[in-house]
Amino acid sequence: MRHLTASEKAAVAAAVAERTGPLREIAVRFRISVRTINRILAGAREEDSLERKEGSGRKLVLSEEDQEALRQLIRDNPTATSRVLTDTMNETLDSQVTSRTIRNYRKRLRFRRRKARRKPYLNDTHKHKRLLFCRVHHDDDIKKWIFADEAGFTCGGGGEVYWIEPNDPIPVELRTSHPARINVFAAIGYNDWSPPVLYTGTMTAKRYIETLRDHVLPMWPGKGYRFLHDRAAFHFTKAVRDFMEEKKIKVLDDFPPCSPDLNPIEAVWGWLKHEVAKLRPRTVGDLKAAILETWQTMPIETYRNFITHLKKVFGQVINASGGNSK
Repeated sequence: MRHLTASEKAAVAAAVAERTGPLREIAVRFRISVRTINRILAGAREEDSLERKEGSGRKLVLSEEDQEALRQLIRDNPTATSRVLTDTMNETLDSQVTSRTIRNYRKRLRFRRRKARRKPYLNDTHKHKRLLFCRVHHDDDIKKWIFADEAGFTCGGGGEVYWIEPNDPIPVELRTSHPARINVFAAIGYNDWSPPVLYTGTMTAKRYIETLRDHVLPMWPGKGYRFLHDRAAFHFTKAVRDFMEEKKIKVLDDFPPCSPDLNPIEAVWGWLKHEVAKLRPRTVGDLKAAILETWQTMPIETYRNFITHLKKVFGQVINASGGNSK
């Protein structure tokens, strides 16, 4: 829009006021885009060169029909920005609206801003195995299951939202180009948990066996309990299988791939990472201390709720024919 002079903008605005057809005809005549026309009109309104002074008269109101059109437009294009919605709406409206008007009506129509939740891609084989697992174990006593997993933690800001006054500077969160990373292993049961095991590098079969011996066996309740871990390659080596058999740890070997929603400790990791981020660790030492401190303060109700929620997840997966839970 910078290449247009003030007189050219005025000519565009006059053409819009006198138009009998769509904005696209005017765009072609002046060799500009419809978006540029809408920006000219919005700028003219703000400068009071086209309409009443700011604060006088009443604000432009969308009719019920226009509101329904906007609602459907947002449903069809849920990621569209207010600018895109404004341009699209102004293609059909007799009076031009601004992005602010569209944002206000989007809120009035009860649309809320949400980030998409990430779910694993599931092919037909994944869905079949997930469905079978949930059907087989739907009536199991999951209070007699022990859930184990590994997760990675890194230093860095938590992405908190700041509330500041108009003239305050925007807060800055300092981050290193290669933030420190710590890997953590842990196991949880309805009545107990293992202390988190912090390590760097890759988990191997040998390291895994040592971790199970030193941290899982001391909390193992005994006969009648079952052990669930994911399908990492080292979990199914001969050495690990022999160890499990020797220590009489019955493993749920039918746990399906691509199924983090079926292991409650994944939810524990999410909770733990959120709480650790609040402590703003900057070094490896800070990160280790934050993980251990936060783990010790985790309420028992938190991980118990994650475990008992698994029954509901079973039902959701079954209803979705093996697809992702809600």
